[in-house]
Amino acid sequence: MPFAMLLLGVFIYEHSRGLLIFLWLTLFLHQANDVMKKQMALKENRRCSALLALIWLLGVQVWAVYTLVTPENTPDAAAAAAAAAA
Repeated sequence: MPFAMLLLGVFIYEHSRGLLIFLWLTLFLHQANDVMKKQMALKENRRCSALLALIWLLGVQVWAVYTLVTPENTPDAAAAAAAAAA
């Protein structure tokens, strides 16, 4: 059992960025889906500004994930660049 806990701890440490991004996107997209459903159900009273803001926020999320996940920003790339410079 202690070995399995050690493996779990190492897995969480190594993949913490990916796990946090997954959690962040899951929560954000669930909330965005609720807002979209509510706005679409209003028919005549729907607010285009709310839908445009939601689309803009989705774009910001795509940009943020892209900047967090690019190879230049990963810890492995930083270590490889430091090793290459030495």
